Amino acid sequence: MDGPETVQQLSITEQSNNSITVSWDAPNGNVQFYEVLLNSSSSRRSGLLNKSINSHEFWNLTAGKIYTATVITKSGNFSQESEPVTNATYPNPPGSININHTTTNSISIAWDPALWMENSDSFNYTVTISNSSWSREYNTITTSENLTELTPGTSHDISVRTTGPFGLQSQRVEVKTVTIPAKVADLNCEPGDFSLSLNWEEPFGVWTVVEVNVTGRISQRVTGTEVMVAGLQPAQTYIISVTSLSGSMRSSPRWISCQTNSTVIWVPVLIITLLGLLTALGVALLRRRIRKPSMVQEEPVYETTDQMQTYANTIILGALQSSNQLSKPESEDTAQNLQSEITYETPTYIL
Repeated sequence: MDGPETVQQLSITEQSNNSITVSWDAPNGNVQFYEVLLNSSSSRRSGLLNKSINSHEFWNLTAGKIYTATVITKSGNFSQESEPVTNATYPNPPGSININHTTTNSISIAWDPALWMENSDSFNYTVTISNSSWSREYNTITTSENLTELTPGTSHDISVRTTGPFGLQSQRVEVKTVTIPAKVADLNCEPGDFSLSLNWEEPFGVWTVVEVNVTGRISQRVTGTEVMVAGLQPAQTYIISVTSLSGSMRSSPRWISCQTNSTVIWVPVLIITLLGLLTALGVALLRRRIRKPSMVQEEPVYETTDQMQTYANTIILGALQSSNQLSKPESEDTAQNLQSEITYETPTYIL
């Protein structure tokens, strides 16, 4: 009796992180039993399997471990061992991901190591980061990674998998996060009497809204690049911060100090001041006029014509001397000439 032939199409068709399934096709000729060996170990034997069976599953294996399987065909006292096939169990997944630090263009992550991998043959971690436009992979043997060259305010999907022998990978552990949005650029303020008009340039990257905070006011959120803050007090200095948001992430604020106009205050004050000055000036002039001696002299009462002539001569002489146009002798002669031309009427007295 000839010995049996070896099995055909031997393979490891299924595996998990703790099991392997070995499959084969029946050989030509007579076969009574099959026996499957794993890593040529006496402790990893399938036992005798009926010729109608063409697969066997091994349990309680080590994750991320390479295994070699062979199948022995038996017929009577004869047996034939197949060529070995090699594959590995899947590695265990890593623990949960923690976001350690986020900036406008980077995300720093760490994760818990995969459990029960001490006896595995080899493994590392594969980190994948992606957004709506691209995807990148990083391989590391550590349990942390700094993901750089990212866009501000962008949502990213991050996953970590354990990669074992033959590139077999565990289930992925995932987290979603957003980079910090960039600051607004070129913040400007134009003051009014009761309001402030703010405008700025769009921040780089992705942003959803801009939050404007003014001292003592409720914050406003806008989706554009300008806003007017009304209901303020004139001639007051306000501290303003403008912060861009992307989802729940906030940029660092952009600050500016701005003062409202004082027109509505100094114009009434100026008018009141001018009115006060005019009033004071009017009062001063009135007082000066009241206190100034009268330039009109009372007409004297003369009893004789000689008295009238003497008074007239005195007035004329004083006027000429004060004008500095005549010397004293000339003044006297002139006074006499002028007096000779004056005709005095003798006053009439009624008794």
